[in-house]
Parts: sequence; C-alpha cells; structure tokens
Amino acid sequence: MEAVERKFRGTIKQNPKYVQRLTEYIDHLASKGKIIEAKYYFHLLYLIKPGHPRAVKLGYDLSIATFDNEGVRRFDKLLFDSKPRDEEIAFFRLKYYISVNNVQNVEECCLFLLSKCIKSEYLQIVVEACVNFKSYSIARSLIEYLDKNRLILSRPFEARIRRILLQHFLNLITEHKCG
Repeated sequence: MEAVERKFRGTIKQNPKYVQRLTEYIDHLASKGKIIEAKYYFHLLYLIKPGHPRAVKLGYDLSIATFDNEGVRRFDKLLFDSKPRDEEIAFFRLKYYISVNNVQNVEECCLFLLSKCIKSEYLQIVVEACVNFKSYSIARSLIEYLDKNRLILSRPFEARIRRILLQHFLNLITEHKCG
C-alpha cells in the first residue's frame, strides 16, 4: 500500500481532512492509470462536495478519460457556472476535443489559449496538440507566442514544429506552381 492510500484509508469520514485526502487519493489513482477505481472514489467525493471547484475539475478529467460525453457536458456546465478564468475553460475543452479528435475545435481552443498568457501546463498540451494534429495555424501562433514570451522549445519539439511549417510552405509552392 502506498503512502497516499495509507493516509486516505487511515482517515475516518468525520475527520476534517477526509475530503482532502480522498481528493489526493483520486488524483493518485488517476495518475497511475487506475481510472475506473478513481471514478468510483470520485462518486464518493461528489456526494460530499458536489460543487467544489476541485471536484468539478476532477470530474471533468475523469469524464474525459472514460469518454463519458454526458459527464463532460455536466462538468463543463458546472465549471462554466463557477466562473473560472476563460483560459481554464478553454484548457478543459481542449483536452476533451483532443480526446474525441475534433481538429477544428482543438485549433480554436489552442489559438484562444495562445492569445492569452497561459500556464506552462496549458502550453504543454497546446504544443502536444500542435505536433499530434500537425496544424499549421497552431504552429504559427505557437511560434509567435514563444517569441513574444521569450520561451524556447526542446529540440525534438522544435524540429517537429519546423516540419509542420515547412510542409505548409511546400504545399503553398505546389499549389502556386500547379494551380
């Protein structure tokens, strides 16, 4: 038994730290890929604290991981109603659109996030989306964002972004010559 699980299981429900330890245990299970078990414990957390922002975000993540579209809709509405920053809503929607392979909405969310000053966690997902979807529009905005904020990518990601930009350039040349 790991330390997080031991702390959670050693805490009685009446303890004020029960919800915190349950939340940490759910995070731990999800990070280890034990999504079904995490979802079971999440339902216990949701019964105790249904509107808590951390519970809503956990529910959103678990719904995405289990492809529960109804759950995503429900938690998206709860997240929106809790009035978080627009970047946070766009980030969770981006993760959902990536999971269902919705390229157009992935690009829209990435472009929106890149128009703001975002957390490194958000930027990491945007870079991965750009590389995985080979999107020129995301790559162009990403380069502008990185330049504006004086950030650099690791060499492998930089090379992949360059390939995306180069391919777009070659496509433009081909269209011009052949078209």
